Amino acid sequence: MCSVTKIYIYILLVRDFFFLLRVPLIRNMMFLIESLLTVALVVAASSQAQPLENSPFVSGRTPKCAEITDGENADHPAPSYVQTLQGSFSLTVEMTMMKKNVTYYVEEVRDRRVLGGEVTDSGAVYLRRNGTETTYHYYPSSGMMVEEQDGQCRETGTEVPPFNPWGWWDHDPSHGDMLYGPSALIRQAYFINKRYLGGHREINGVMCERWMACEGQQYIEIYYYFSQKPWQMAEASFFTEGDGRLPVQFEILFLDDSEHVQYNVLSFVPFVKNPTLTETPRGESCEGLVGVVGGGHVPSVPRHFTFSQEVVRNPQIDGANFAAEQSLRGLQVTYSEGLSLSRLDYMKSKRRLKVIHDFNTGVQYVIDRDTGNCSRTWIPAISFDSNMNVMLGPEELFHLDDSFAFVGQRDTRGSVGDLWTSTRSDLPDPATGGLQNFPKAVLEYYFVKSQEETPEGKEEINVPLRGDVFVYNNSGSSEICFWNA
Repeated sequence: MCSVTKIYIYILLVRDFFFLLRVPLIRNMMFLIESLLTVALVVAASSQAQPLENSPFVSGRTPKCAEITDGENADHPAPSYVQTLQGSFSLTVEMTMMKKNVTYYVEEVRDRRVLGGEVTDSGAVYLRRNGTETTYHYYPSSGMMVEEQDGQCRETGTEVPPFNPWGWWDHDPSHGDMLYGPSALIRQAYFINKRYLGGHREINGVMCERWMACEGQQYIEIYYYFSQKPWQMAEASFFTEGDGRLPVQFEILFLDDSEHVQYNVLSFVPFVKNPTLTETPRGESCEGLVGVVGGGHVPSVPRHFTFSQEVVRNPQIDGANFAAEQSLRGLQVTYSEGLSLSRLDYMKSKRRLKVIHDFNTGVQYVIDRDTGNCSRTWIPAISFDSNMNVMLGPEELFHLDDSFAFVGQRDTRGSVGDLWTSTRSDLPDPATGGLQNFPKAVLEYYFVKSQEETPEGKEEINVPLRGDVFVYNNSGSSEICFWNA
C-alpha cells in the first residue's frame, strides 16, 4: 500500500505539471492512470482493514465489534449462568489450540462451603496434555494460587497469573467472586455486548444457536454455541437458570491471527463431581500453604478428656507404601489438667501396661496388668505429657498453635472432618528419648463436632478424630515415616 501511495502522489504532481503546460492528450492519460490507482488504493486499504475476512477459522463474519449492542437481542436474550458460577460447579472441556496443533483435556471444579459461618471457596483447574498432568489450585478468600505438578507444589502468589488459554482470569468484583478457568468465559457472556447470529448450527451433533462478542479492547472475537430449544441436554435438569440452553462450544479468535482456540464442553453441572481435584497432595508438597481456605484458628480441645487411638506406623497413603516396616499399637489416654493427673494405657502391645503421672507429687506409677507388679519412679523430664517435669497443657499435648492452616473438609473414617495441617520442627524423636526433635515433620488433624454433657447442659466441642504425622529423614525429605492415629 505504501508504494502505491507514493506513485499516486507522484502522478498527481506530474498531472499538475502538465496542467500547467496545457497538453490535453497527456492530461487525459494522467486522469486515466489516476483513476486506476485510486481503485488500487481502495482495494489495498480494504484488505489492510480486514485481513481476516477470508479466514478459514470463521465463516460468515459479522460487522465490527463496535457496532454490537446487547439491546439488539432484547427479544432473544442469551442464556446466563452467573448464579451457577457463584456456587459449586464442575466444568469439563476439550480445548484445542488450532495454530499449535495441540489438544488439552481441562477439568475445572469449584467447591463452595460455609464453614464456621464463613463462605470459603476452593477451586482447581486440572490440565492433561501428552502424558503430563498439572493442577492449578486457587483460593478466592485468601487470593492464593498454587500450581501442582508431579506431586510437587509451587505457590504462585496473589498476583494475576500469566495468561493461558485454559486459565481465563476474571476477578472483577462486579461480576461476582473470582473465577479462574474456562468458566470465566461462560460468565463473561453475560457482561459483554454480543450479537445473536441465528440458530440451526450443528456442533458435535447438537443443534445450536450462535452468538458473537468481542473482548480485550476488540482484539479477540468470542463465539458462543448454546444448545437450541427444544433440544434436550442430559444435564439441563440440574440447572435453575439458562432456560435449558447449555453451552456446547465456545471459540476464541485472536484478530492478529496468532491463535484460534476451540472449547468443546463435555460436561457442565452445578455441583462438584470430583472433590479430590480440590485437594492438594498430602505430606511435604503443599503443607506450608497457610490459610488457603479462609482464616480462623485451629480448634482447641477440652481441659479434660479420655481418648483411645490406634497408632499405625507407615500405613498406605492413597494406595502407596512409603516404607516396608509397618506396625500397629493401641493406646488410651486419660487427661485432666485441673487435677494435674494423666494416665496412659497400652492396650495392644506385648506388655499391657498402665502408666499414671501424678504431677501433684511428681511421681510416675507403672502397673503391669499381666503380672500385677507396680513400680514407682519420678516422672521423666521428657515424656508424652511433660516437658522438664512440667505438665503440658491440652494445646501443647497436641502441638496446637498458630502455625496450623485450615485446608478444607475431608472424608475420613466415615465422617467429614475439618483438616488442619502444620509443618514443624518441634516434634520429639523417640529414638533420642525425646531429647532431640525431628528436623522436619508435617502434623495433620481432622476435627469433628461433638457434644459434651456438663452441669449446665450439652456443650459443643471440637474433637480430634484423626491425626497424621509425616516425619522426614535427616538425609533427605524424600524418605518419610508416617504415623496415623
